[in-house]
Amino acid sequence: MLASITGLNDGACVRWLPVLLVVSCTPHAPAPDAGDPGDGTWRSALYPEDWSPAFTDDAGRFLHDFSYAGFEYGREPPSPAGHAALLPSVGDATAALQAALDDGGVVTLGAGHFRIDGALTISRAGTVLRGAGPSTVLVFTKAAGLDYGQHVSIGAPARELGEAPLLADAPARSFTVSIAALDAGALQPGDDVVLGHVITPDFIAAWGMTGTWRAFNDTWQPIAWRTVRSVDGATVTLDVPLRSALLLRDRASLRRVVHPVHHVGIEALAFTNAVDRPAALAMNQVAVFSFTGVKDAWVREVRSVSLDGGAHVQSGGIRVHQSKRVSVVRSELGRAQHRGSGGNGYLFEVRQSNEVLFQDCVGRDGRHNFIQNWGFGVSGCVWQRVHSMGGASESALGTNTNSFSEFHHSLATGNLIEDSTFDDGFAIVNRGQESTGAGHTGTGNVFWNVRGRGALRSMQAGHGYVIGTEQLTVDLEDLLFGFSRTEPIDFAEGLDAGASLRPQSLRDDQRRRRP
Repeated sequence: MLASITGLNDGACVRWLPVLLVVSCTPHAPAPDAGDPGDGTWRSALYPEDWSPAFTDDAGRFLHDFSYAGFEYGREPPSPAGHAALLPSVGDATAALQAALDDGGVVTLGAGHFRIDGALTISRAGTVLRGAGPSTVLVFTKAAGLDYGQHVSIGAPARELGEAPLLADAPARSFTVSIAALDAGALQPGDDVVLGHVITPDFIAAWGMTGTWRAFNDTWQPIAWRTVRSVDGATVTLDVPLRSALLLRDRASLRRVVHPVHHVGIEALAFTNAVDRPAALAMNQVAVFSFTGVKDAWVREVRSVSLDGGAHVQSGGIRVHQSKRVSVVRSELGRAQHRGSGGNGYLFEVRQSNEVLFQDCVGRDGRHNFIQNWGFGVSGCVWQRVHSMGGASESALGTNTNSFSEFHHSLATGNLIEDSTFDDGFAIVNRGQESTGAGHTGTGNVFWNVRGRGALRSMQAGHGYVIGTEQLTVDLEDLLFGFSRTEPIDFAEGLDAGASLRPQSLRDDQRRRRP
């Protein structure tokens, strides 16, 4: 039974849903015509015509510059010529394909079904696995022994070559940091670095997460993967602004790193790794393609398929971890066999990475079709023109419940979800003790011009932003469970007026403005 109670302050509407009491409202929300240029469209109060990345309103609210996301700061990945790989048309093709990948370059496959009984590794820079389109189907058969693993490993953890503590606090949106002498050699323009800090008791307390955050306490965590633009004495200029402050209080430092695997890609092919259902349920978090420690990489025009009209994947699909400047574009994943607890059914997943672009992608019938997961540091990522549908969690008893795309763990900061459709939903909330103390999952993230038949739950730590929606149910405050309440209530503007929001794409407009 669904009842509505109206007449609360500011036009809020309280709705009783099964188990959960939520509030949908538009706090701090000027009417759409407040920025009307006279043609029936409107602009956000936080994105005026003369916007610059330094723009901040009187309440301290601002939008990050999201223009850097994707391969080489948003360029379309290249399409160089390659060499054909001769794979057996029957039997296991693992060894033949691995040998071709070990040679490097662009490995091209023709039409056909290729059985892969083992696991593959891409460990050389410049390696691209390219099919002939949907007619090239990789059939991964392995299930046992893949717990928390993957069928194709791309990259390797970045190598660390020295560390320098920061000499001063570095604020969000800064391009510069001040560092002490590096442990190992001088820092040069073009060097890759990662900046981070310890998850100290003071950091945890500042976010109100004492007793909740625990998985990464007292460890140094990577927050910002960057490239050095220039060095002037102790001042280092970075290629991309910081999304969050780095504080001496938390022992912030810069580490020089090397990404041994870069300019790698998977493109123009189909795949399945579905197996018999009991085998799929026996394994947790099985991805198909897993990128680790890479820069300037891509997945393009890749899709999951079924050989029998049923499931496509065992559990997960594409995972990006501790990487930067990755584009996942024009790809479709769906129909996960394992959508239960333990981290399953994550189709498009990003962890501890920066400037990753998910563009023109479809996630269908996973658990969390699009997800940020496990660890601090996801920032500057963009989900643009994605479509999520059919998300569902499955219990051990086989019972399905609606499940959203979401930010899942440890404070994703300054990301953009825009011009996208969610027929199930998207959530950025305080998840409390769930998932080993996930707690606050996001701050400073922006929903821009989003739509769909589902729900949007934006209950972010500090400021969060919902700007321009259509049809979606928008929930900004949870009144029943105290752990989900965050203050201030997220900024909301132009609910049910997204179609007339200008610009329709924040990222594209910011790219146009970027010098």
